[in-house]
Amino acid sequence: MGKNSSQCQKKLVEGMAQQIDNLEKQLRDISAVQQQLLEKKPTHIKELIIASFL
Repeated sequence: MGKNSSQCQKKLVEGMAQQIDNLEKQLRDISAVQQQLLEKKPTHIKELIIASFL
């Protein structure tokens, strides 16, 4: 039972590590998009909405 429990914990930790990696990538992508939006400085709300989907 101890070995099985240890394997389950290892898989859980590996899954959590993968989720953290994915979240960090998403944050980097979001930061990059925010930076692009700041550089473009759209003056019209329509441009801002369109830019947010690019």
